[in-house]
Amino acid sequence: MDISPYIDGWRERARREEQAQAEAVASARQAVPAAAEALRRHGARRIWLIGSLPRGTFRPGSDLDFTAEGMSEDQAWRAAKEAAKVSGHHVDVIRAESLDPEWRRHHERFGEPVDV
Repeated sequence: MDISPYIDGWRERARREEQAQAEAVASARQAVPAAAEALRRHGARRIWLIGSLPRGTFRPGSDLDFTAEGMSEDQAWRAAKEAAKVSGHHVDVIRAESLDPEWRRHHERFGEPVDV
């Protein structure tokens, strides 16, 4: 039994998945400045990129996750909505002020500070 067509098909699928992931990461990285600028327009003073993108587990369909200081709940919700619109990615915003101190330190330590 020749299983080489199966193996070739598996390798091709893996290649396509790797390419799609690399394209998704590149697209997300390009979108970060526009998303962060939208957060700033809504009052964010300090912004960290957190979640799958800086962790290296971003996949097609993943969202952009941010922690930000200086926004009310309403501002954060509006900022996330605008950031999604301008970036082309779903965006989640966590208010740094609402985090448990340990989680806040975690995000500040392991997240990527975003300068716009």
